[in-house]
Amino acid sequence: MFEKKGTFVIAAGQADEETLMDIALEAGADDVSSDAEVVEITCHPTAFLTVKQALEAKNISTISANSP
Repeated sequence: MFEKKGTFVIAAGQADEETLMDIALEAGADDVSSDAEVVEITCHPTAFLTVKQALEAKNISTISANSP
């Protein structure tokens, strides 16, 4: 069964992965994964706004942000 998740895609140069992980997980995100170009954060739909606000508070812009 598929579970709906909120997602954020951030350019890898916005912040280091550990910083992004700390911000995201403290805000309620479920997972943070990365490759050479982007970092993807996933969260439960109820945590979407909180994660979004936490990223904005640290001036981290997203390539995309999708709420289910």
